[in-house]
Amino acid sequence: MRSTQGNIVRLLSIILVMVQMAGCQSMRTIEDSPESVPSGIENGALLEEGDWVRLYLTSGESIYLQFERVRNGQIIGHQHAKPESDTTEDASTYWTEVKVPISEIERVERGEFSAGKTAAAVGMSALWVLILFAIAFASLMSGG
Repeated sequence: MRSTQGNIVRLLSIILVMVQMAGCQSMRTIEDSPESVPSGIENGALLEEGDWVRLYLTSGESIYLQFERVRNGQIIGHQHAKPESDTTEDASTYWTEVKVPISEIERVERGEFSAGKTAAAVGMSALWVLILFAIAFASLMSGG
């Protein structure tokens, strides 16, 4: 009985971690025409400081960053770039400034709040806690 309970707890813990890692945000494509994206970025209509964005470039590359500002025809933002070889706890030193020419941007996705993901995260957390209580109660009742 204990191994079944342990397997259930492990499985639910893995599912909970996966849901939590997905976060409460979804990336949504900014639905402007390719011609209007550069002007929308330049005039501040599409992005706000602090937005998390994925920029798809004409070269085929994509860049994920936190938008800060537009200056001299470039998006300026910050990207986390901690090397895998660094095992220290403090990762704050690895935020690097990134500059991307607006003329090279083909498409933009912006992170937006997702009610569905938030509800799933809360629901999975509550379910996990209820199951742990049920397992603990069953264990107490069986004298274990």
